Amino acid sequence: MHVSAKKFIRLIVADEAHSVAQDGCNFCPEFKSAIVMLRKIYDNSPTPYNFLAMSATFRQDDQD
Repeated sequence: MHVSAKKFIRLIVADEAHSVAQDGCNFCPEFKSAIVMLRKIYDNSPTPYNFLAMSATFRQDDQD
């Protein structure tokens, strides 16, 4: 939150994003809490920035 408040964040990148969408509630608890925190940081940022979710196997319905 401190780094975000100083406007140091310009981009957040998540690799293997398909795992979150496909595994849902069975996804690793550590990553679930990280996703929650990233959302809080994003929502409380004084300036908007981009979030890039990448995956070689990201299905179209997950993207939608």
